[in-house]
Amino acid sequence: MSEEDSIKMGEALTGTMESGAVKVPGVSGSINRDGCLAHSYEAVFGSAEAGVVFIGAAANLTQPYTNTAKFDLNNLVDQWSACMKRDHNLVVRSPDSLGVDLPQVDQAVAFDDAQCRAKLDFDAKVRNTTNAYMTTFLHDKEEILDQVATAKKAAEENAPRVLGH
Repeated sequence: MSEEDSIKMGEALTGTMESGAVKVPGVSGSINRDGCLAHSYEAVFGSAEAGVVFIGAAANLTQPYTNTAKFDLNNLVDQWSACMKRDHNLVVRSPDSLGVDLPQVDQAVAFDDAQCRAKLDFDAKVRNTTNAYMTTFLHDKEEILDQVATAKKAAEENAPRVLGH
């Protein structure tokens, strides 16, 4: 395929800048109005905007909340790591890195991990912190989540027609 044909194919799929972008407040990303992608979103979701909401929300909406929750849990992870070193003479960065930091994880290491988790009430603190951020997420993003649910419903209704069934 020539470079010119490749550019034309890309424009057919994604559209041209002249057509204007389909953007939705609160959702990252956009598509051009005159591309196949926008037309397929219209067919499936009822509008290009609904498609951008559905696809964009699925990709990025929770990320700032989960990242902040992880940041807030860094001190707890540090406490767990210190417990593993102090009480069990094991150098491990985090529970998530056990298999990397200690390639030969066995029952004894699992028992040591469980003891440190219990001492720190680790799992409950992780659950409570994560739940707090996800509750805030649900509150903050209620409008977009309603739009996602509406787009999903439209896609379910339009799918048989689009697929020719």
